[in-house]
Amino acid sequence: MSGNFSYKNATKLYFGDESLKFLNEELPKYGKCTAYLWWRICKEEWYL
Repeated sequence: MSGNFSYKNATKLYFGDESLKFLNEELPKYGKCTAYLWWRICKEEWYL
């Protein structure tokens, strides 16, 4: 690689049968657009 740069990839992962319940705690931290996207994913079952 060449040049100067900075890269950050902070990721939090939840595992297990009840891992989706933690989204109620995480989504509000990122604003209304993220919460709306999650609502659409659940409503249209994109995650299946």
